[in-house]
Amino acid sequence: MKLLIIEGCIGSGKSTLANELREKMKHAQLLSLSSLDSTKYVFREDDQYLFFHETVLEFCRRNLGNSNIILCRSYLSDYIYYKLNHKPSDYEGELNYKILSGKLKELTEIATVEIIILITNEEELKTRLNRDKFQLIEHTVEEAIAQQEEYLKVGEDLKQKGFNVRIIDNSTSTVDEVVDMVMKG
Repeated sequence: MKLLIIEGCIGSGKSTLANELREKMKHAQLLSLSSLDSTKYVFREDDQYLFFHETVLEFCRRNLGNSNIILCRSYLSDYIYYKLNHKPSDYEGELNYKILSGKLKELTEIATVEIIILITNEEELKTRLNRDKFQLIEHTVEEAIAQQEEYLKVGEDLKQKGFNVRIIDNSTSTVDEVVDMVMKG
């Protein structure tokens, strides 16, 4: 079975892609995790972030034997928010990234793990961010671009660590085209 992690900046199309994949993949479960990017919400202390993401990865480990799992966002989102200084001062971003990447690496021994990072151009981000006004936090195109740049750096780091990472530019692709790209590997 397969674990697909869908990542990317706000407005990159993660949720749309994850929902379409859930409909088209056999035996698929979708976990949609919003990033814990504010000190105002539930997870305020560093050990809670770590525990939450360890629990998600443990759920994946236990369920990959009988289903495909799609994660829309993961600990990588929290790491990006840490890199952009959107985490509490006590957040151990580098340590958490190392620990959780190690746990994800363990999953590669029992299943195919693929990390998809969606990127898009600035004009498309403007359109999407203006369209999607249901967000809890208003995001700017500049913030989205900064996130995207960090995702590309993290993607390269994960490739160096031996992870299967694909960067997909969906600026000019339809959702169905991106779904086909992901499903064909």
